[in-house]
Amino acid sequence: MAARFTLLCGAYAKLAVKRIPAKQVIESDMLISHFEHGPVSAYPRDYLDGAHQPLHLHREAQLLYAVSGIMRVVTESGAWVIPPSRAVWIPPEVAHEIFMSGDVQMRSLFIAPELSPASLK
Repeated sequence: MAARFTLLCGAYAKLAVKRIPAKQVIESDMLISHFEHGPVSAYPRDYLDGAHQPLHLHREAQLLYAVSGIMRVVTESGAWVIPPSRAVWIPPEVAHEIFMSGDVQMRSLFIAPELSPASLK
């Protein structure tokens, strides 16, 4: 599966197509790292109404964006609703689960922990 994404850094934009081999997908009971990557990676995923992403965490920070549908992110600290055209920041190694309402088009940026702003940890 090819993931097409655009990364914007100031005035710099880069369009890339990346094929992620299945052997690079790493999953365990709670720790999920979608693939071995550079400091910033994009990951698109679509879900049907009522879908649930069980409790998990990432080594990377995650910027979770809703293209369509509504997501509810639940952590030990609270719960947040993400409507379309909004995003939520999930710091590195924060356990979270996601509940979908409506057909959800989720887009995520995974950012290396060392690049995660200290004020957002």
